[in-house]
Amino acid sequence: KKGPLRSFIEPHQSDRVEINRWIIPISEIIKDKHVVVIDDSLVRGTSSKAIVKALRRAGAKKISMLITYPQINYPCYAGIDFPSQEELATFTDGKAMTGDEITEMVRQSIGVDFLGYNDAENLANAVGMAKDSMCFTCSSGNYDSLGIKPDFTKREQVKTKI
Repeated sequence: KKGPLRSFIEPHQSDRVEINRWIIPISEIIKDKHVVVIDDSLVRGTSSKAIVKALRRAGAKKISMLITYPQINYPCYAGIDFPSQEELATFTDGKAMTGDEITEMVRQSIGVDFLGYNDAENLANAVGMAKDSMCFTCSSGNYDSLGIKPDFTKREQVKTKI
């Protein structure tokens, strides 16, 4: 066990999987129920897939997942370790897709019956802050506040530039 780490922060997939193997739902509580999972963000989908798999094994009848942060479609260069689009659950490999189509793609990928994201305005209201005082770069793709113009290259290429 790697301790109280967050799987999306870990740069290596093996470490992300190791962290998630400690998800142990209680079947007696979950069996034949509609389970609603609320998470702060969905980055790579590693934890989400592990949670859904564990809940299905425990007998959940239906699983809905609500994400409090808006859909993450772009890399973060502000300290969190997901510097390339190809690592994101929302990666479309160049296909033009609407936000709803991307949500459906992610929903199918992680295996939930329903997936819903908060939007930036609602999140700002919920935490009592002005939207423009919060960072939504990884949702909007607007990197102006960071003073950079990323080229969305692969992780290895980005790491050599940082």
